[in-house]
Amino acid sequence: MSLLFGSPIIAFSVFELIIPRDVRGKQKKAAALTAIASVSLVCGAVLYGCYFVAPYFLVVSTPTFLNSIFLFPPTIDSAFFFYTAFKAMALAGLSFTMPVYIGATVYFRRQKTGAQ
Repeated sequence: MSLLFGSPIIAFSVFELIIPRDVRGKQKKAAALTAIASVSLVCGAVLYGCYFVAPYFLVVSTPTFLNSIFLFPPTIDSAFFFYTAFKAMALAGLSFTMPVYIGATVYFRRQKTGAQ
C-alpha cells in the first residue's frame, strides 16, 4: 500500500530524470506524466487487479483434483488469499503503468537526439 500511495513521488522523481534539462516546461510535463502514471496505476491495480485478475488467480490456484480424490471442499488460507490479491494488484498496476514510463522515455530520448 505504501508503494501505491508513494507512487506519485516516485513517478515524479523518475520523470525528472527522464526529461532532459533543456526542455521548456520540464516541471509541467513531469507533473502531467506523474498524473497519468498515478491514474493508470490506480486503475490497473484497483479496478483491473481486484475485479478481474485476483478472482482468476484464486480459481486457477484452487486444488480441484483434491476435491475429487478426498471429497472435501478446498480451503484457501487467508494469508494465501491476501498474498494472491496483492500479487494480482501489483502485476496489474505495473502492467498499466509501464507504457507511460516507456513512452515518455522513448519520446524524450528521440526529442533529445533530434530525430523526428
